[in-house]
Amino acid sequence: MTFDGNKQSLNDHSQSMSLEENIFISKQSLHEKFNANSVAFVKKILTDHLTKQMNISSISGLESFSAVYLQDSTKFKLPHSAKNIYPGYHQAGASIQLTIDIKNNQFSNISIHPETYNDVNEAANLNYLEEGSLMIRDLGYFSVKGFKAILEKKSFFLSRLQPKTVLYKNSDKSSERLDIVDLIDNMRINNISSIEKDLFITYAKIPARVCFFLVPDLVREKRIREARKYAKSRGWTMSKEFEIWASFSAYITNVDKEKLPLSIVKEIYKKRWQIELIFKTWKSFYNIQKYKSVKIERIECYLYATLLKIIIHWKIMNIAQKCIDKFKENISFIKFIKAMLSMEKIIFEMIKGVEKSIFILIETLLKIQKKMVKKEPKLKHLRVSLCNTK
Repeated sequence: MTFDGNKQSLNDHSQSMSLEENIFISKQSLHEKFNANSVAFVKKILTDHLTKQMNISSISGLESFSAVYLQDSTKFKLPHSAKNIYPGYHQAGASIQLTIDIKNNQFSNISIHPETYNDVNEAANLNYLEEGSLMIRDLGYFSVKGFKAILEKKSFFLSRLQPKTVLYKNSDKSSERLDIVDLIDNMRINNISSIEKDLFITYAKIPARVCFFLVPDLVREKRIREARKYAKSRGWTMSKEFEIWASFSAYITNVDKEKLPLSIVKEIYKKRWQIELIFKTWKSFYNIQKYKSVKIERIECYLYATLLKIIIHWKIMNIAQKCIDKFKENISFIKFIKAMLSMEKIIFEMIKGVEKSIFILIETLLKIQKKMVKKEPKLKHLRVSLCNTK
């Protein structure tokens, strides 16, 4: 049975269950079954699937890490009926926190929160983090508490450096601060495009390699222009200090240079776009953000069930990717999702254990596999067999 939280009515559900599953239930009875117990049940199935993932492939060049995590969040609006449980900005809204392990091709953590839930709040929630793994995050998770939590797990981080972050040359209480202006001027004068320094971050004196990369003049000018426009809209005046920070991109990591050379720091960090692609498919193809104004338990059942369906599709894609790995091809994430959505009935039959359905699914995948493959130039030392789909 398929569902669409924005279009399908209870009557549609009732008819679908009677026609497809030979289950006869009135729409009123169905309405009553969308309750707290139903939500807990679907959520439990989702949680169980997250703990039973398959390890399929690896990333060339990052074998020394036990896992390579990407963490990000996406927000979307909900009907007014959800406002008490999911308060948002101006109206009800939700935030999904997602962590994926791109080395082992698995979802490591999914949680749903109100839209007002800040990414920083999630920075230290790392129960799933393995020792020796690498966490890649954007600036939304930049926090002392988050970095300390990773260090306590004996793991590694890679993050953009928050503008105006204080950098110290050593861990002494009277430590001298790094002069950013002097550093950038020196890089320009000596035509140095990138440089790294062992420094200590913020008041907490977190030890890290700080990797500085000068940006092209056009990028710098665009950053300043956009910052001025934003500052003007808020009635602010842009500081001279920001103009200096607009001249470079900086990343911090506690991975030593042998494991993560300066030359590939930016390329590794760019893997973050993969999680943004995932969010795009969730909204474009699964319509995870579209719900009618119905009771909150029904919305939550739809939401968790949709996430469960996404994970099942992901697992099938892992298997399909493994089958074509020997040809050194990569599956297009978007093309595969379209294929999965077009084969929902076959997949549902397979989940129910209907005989021969798995063979029908495999046969169908083999027939269309060439249409799902996306060829692209390979990055030196890097290959992500599952999600490398720019």
